[in-house]
Amino acid sequence: MRLDVEGQAIVEQNIGLAINRAIHWATSTGWTKEECISIAYEGLCRAVSTFKKEKGYTLSTYVYVVIDNLFLSEIRKLTTGKRSGIVTSLDEPRENDVLLIELIGKKDDDTLENSEYLRFLLSKCSKLQNYIIQRLYFDGRTQSEVAKETGLSQTHVSRLLLKAISRMKGVAMSG
Repeated sequence: MRLDVEGQAIVEQNIGLAINRAIHWATSTGWTKEECISIAYEGLCRAVSTFKKEKGYTLSTYVYVVIDNLFLSEIRKLTTGKRSGIVTSLDEPRENDVLLIELIGKKDDDTLENSEYLRFLLSKCSKLQNYIIQRLYFDGRTQSEVAKETGLSQTHVSRLLLKAISRMKGVAMSG
């Protein structure tokens, strides 16, 4: 993305916002800080190039929204197979699949689908998050199909899924 000299100066002044969001998303997703900083920097540049004062927002608020939306878009691509693979299974790999087990971590060598460990992790999520995970990972539904079934938007389903994965990952990492 090309920015003029003024835009580049604004990016340099607000790089701390991008780094703050990158650290947040690195913690939430388990992606590397470098990858998250790259995504956040792209979001910062997009925000600076599209910011319009007359809309009534502050630049910092707009930067946060653009960066977070970019991360959510990356997560959506990840869970729909457009990023680096398709999430189709919990722990049964196929070529180029991204697995739920890679997102939350694995405690032992049992198959995750039948394990007490999975039941334990799922118990840390809401009933709605459990339902979404069941439909997506066990029943092979898409986020759009689950959204129609639950009366939610696809974006809301995606956010609930992200929160559930983040919660399960946090529990898995804490021991």
